[in-house]
Amino acid sequence: MDKIEEEIKKFKDGSLEKGIGLYLLERAKDDLTLANNLIKENKSLKGCAEYITGEVYKKAVNNQYFGWDNDELYQMALHYYQENEIKINKLPGNVKAVSSLDKQEQESKKTVESKPKTKKAKKPDVPEGQISLF
Repeated sequence: MDKIEEEIKKFKDGSLEKGIGLYLLERAKDDLTLANNLIKENKSLKGCAEYITGEVYKKAVNNQYFGWDNDELYQMALHYYQENEIKINKLPGNVKAVSSLDKQEQESKKTVESKPKTKKAKKPDVPEGQISLF
């Protein structure tokens, strides 16, 4: 399992590769077959992530995308490591996969970089029965 531990260290927190790797590592503690699959030379976390994003994209293009939960993605990762011969559908050059954590980081950077909002002036109290034009 040293192979996958080393691979996990290469990826940043919040990345698909690291999330999948940590999940597989935890599962491999109780599953000897999975542990053996994780050390296959022809398998990698990068290849696993490419397989998953390719499958998600392929289904989205065919209008079969209804949202994915973690269990479905983990099942794809397990499938990737179980199969010796698996076809990876690469994303087109104009498509980029971004994890939700990457989006959150980008949003927080935008918030920090943006100017603070100015407070709106408080509306004066309008006597009862009088219409405000403001």
